[in-house]
Amino acid sequence: CAQNARTTFQQLHNQPKNELKISFDKLTQEIRDCRESYDYTEVDIKKWIDQLKEFRQIIERPSIIKIDYDNNITSAVKLIKVTGPQHSLLSFTQEERLNENNNCTNEQMIASPSEKFSESFGDIELSTDGLSGRCLSSRWDGSCISGMGRYSSKIHYIRFRIENKTSNYWFFGIITASQQLTSSISAVQSACGWWDLGYIVVNGKTKDGNRTKTMNSGDEVTLILDCDNRLIQLQHHGRNALVGIQIDLEQCPFPWKLVIRLDSEHDCVKIVH
Repeated sequence: CAQNARTTFQQLHNQPKNELKISFDKLTQEIRDCRESYDYTEVDIKKWIDQLKEFRQIIERPSIIKIDYDNNITSAVKLIKVTGPQHSLLSFTQEERLNENNNCTNEQMIASPSEKFSESFGDIELSTDGLSGRCLSSRWDGSCISGMGRYSSKIHYIRFRIENKTSNYWFFGIITASQQLTSSISAVQSACGWWDLGYIVVNGKTKDGNRTKTMNSGDEVTLILDCDNRLIQLQHHGRNALVGIQIDLEQCPFPWKLVIRLDSEHDCVKIVH
């Protein structure tokens, strides 16, 4: 019985360290994957810093192990009962932080109800109200459209509905407002955004990514322009996916304007207010 108590004590003593090692290994792998794919934002960095602070607190916090006599035993020799905490040391704080981040994202959004398409390049037809753009050409000519909004402060979100999509990939992103639309708009120095959700474009250069197509006709996505934190994000509502890019203002100076590239005939996108 004494040996059982010693074994239980040792297991409870090692439990926080084992949990910490598993969580730290997961965090290390997550950071490594994000660095390799260049797919991380200030929100991710803050989350990682908070997790490291939490790990440090766990290391500095003494293990809570209760040692008592087992009163259920009727023998004259009382046995020692060793018990530990009922929950993982990491479970509550990580869940609370996740909920806090989700709530913060929703509360900080500022709608841009006046946004409309105002410029186009290639064979593009804009609706009279400026809320939709349609590609009329069956040939690849780099057709693209941009919005009238100019963004340099606060946080803005613009929601789009993919009315019709026949090409493989669309480009959603931003360029600096002084940049004229061209046939290779995603390759200009200030261009930052995504081909679909898998391919990231940073300063006109496309990073290797996932070739899986995630955007289809009928889907809705939101482009979030967080000027205060120099961050853009793209949210796919149907897939509950959110990706982000940190913006270098030397490469893409304020003000920003949104840009979308449509590649095939009948491709059509609409701004949803």
